[in-house]
Amino acid sequence: MVEEIAKVYFQDVFHPQVKKQIFDGLLVFQLGKDDLESKVKKKPIRTDYFGLCLIRKGSARLMMNFKEYQVQDNTLLFLSPMLALQLLDYSDDIEILTLFTGGDFFQEIGLPLYKTYATETLRNDFCNFTVLEEQDAMRFEAYIKNIDQKNTLEKSSLFQRDIIKMTLMLLFYEISDLIHGGSDYSFSDSEVKSKIVMDFFGLASRQFKKERSVQFYADHLYISRKHLSRVVKEITGFGPKAILDEFVVAEAVMLLHISNKTIKDVMYELNFFDSGTFSKFFKSRFGKSPQIYRLEMRAHGQ
Repeated sequence: MVEEIAKVYFQDVFHPQVKKQIFDGLLVFQLGKDDLESKVKKKPIRTDYFGLCLIRKGSARLMMNFKEYQVQDNTLLFLSPMLALQLLDYSDDIEILTLFTGGDFFQEIGLPLYKTYATETLRNDFCNFTVLEEQDAMRFEAYIKNIDQKNTLEKSSLFQRDIIKMTLMLLFYEISDLIHGGSDYSFSDSEVKSKIVMDFFGLASRQFKKERSVQFYADHLYISRKHLSRVVKEITGFGPKAILDEFVVAEAVMLLHISNKTIKDVMYELNFFDSGTFSKFFKSRFGKSPQIYRLEMRAHGQ
């Protein structure tokens, strides 16, 4: 267990380093051992931003949502506000290329972020990273470096913003295609439906602790509950209630790993009004009560 999970905010950490850019909510960094030692805290963190970390050289030992992983070169990591990340160790030759985006960036420019992040994090086998073939890693590296170059050019060109958006779209569609790997997922190309899903995920990520009624989200998106349920299911393969429950489950597990929070603290933070309801909800997912889950976690030294 840990004493706390530090919250890292996009504007606080990266704002002082930002050069003049086309899109302020988009940042690319190349990190080596010295950068990691000076900038990255070796304790669990959660971010309010999304990101990709491409390990091009070396290896690292990480804790992601309190599970330990050893990752090697050509590993692509996915960062999101739902992930607790801790860097435990890394090799001397480590080289990481990162792309970070502010929480509302993809909504603002109209790219379907949920196709890579949101639907994947609801899959049981998704562990926040994937190992790439060398040719894919080289291509993604070229995309990210081109995005950085175009985003920081002192003199903007006529189609510069469009080039950045199209390169980002190409990058994320290729990543999504690799992850899906011929699965049965199908996505609508309707811009209206895509916007509904993005707006739902954005609102849900901010409100899920207090509001878990699908009607609440439908009202705030000015559509009917039935229409919201149908569109979210069609686009993501999951109903809005299942997505909201997944947000709550992920947050519950995160909070149970913080040693100074009692189970009652966790229950109240997630807006459950009695321990029986919280325990039943948690048990429906893990087959055990939060008390047993925490005892087993301690027994395994987590």
